[in-house]
Amino acid sequence: MIRRTSGLLAFLAVGLFVASPAHSQSVTVHLTTIAASNQERGIDGRLGPLSGQLTSLFQYAGYRMLDQHTLNLASGREGSAPLPPDRRIVVTPRGVQGGMVNLNVVIRSPDRVILNTDFRIANNGTVLVGGPRFRDGVLIIAIRARF
Repeated sequence: MIRRTSGLLAFLAVGLFVASPAHSQSVTVHLTTIAASNQERGIDGRLGPLSGQLTSLFQYAGYRMLDQHTLNLASGREGSAPLPPDRRIVVTPRGVQGGMVNLNVVIRSPDRVILNTDFRIANNGTVLVGGPRFRDGVLIIAIRARF
């Protein structure tokens, strides 16, 4: 009876050991802040491969890169970056599972939460978040994750 219990405990310990690295994996998150508008025409050349995604998902006449930030984050550790005009984006990786990283994304203004959602992103995948009003258009935030 003692042998079976020991075998079972060894099996459980191995299962826990194998599962834990996926949750402690570090994630590099690249944030690109873009102003989309119908007042300005054309696509900022610095947006490179994002230009096709932008024009297929959004219908604005112009797209201009405003800023870029790179966050190197451990699972469960949040990182943040400023967004115009007086906003902030907070990103928290929740672990990697099945080749996808789970990211919690919060966009805040000084007095309220504008967005609080979760995404599953493949390695080197990009999610575009659009909508917060900005000047005569909107902000679009490209979130790319690498792990």
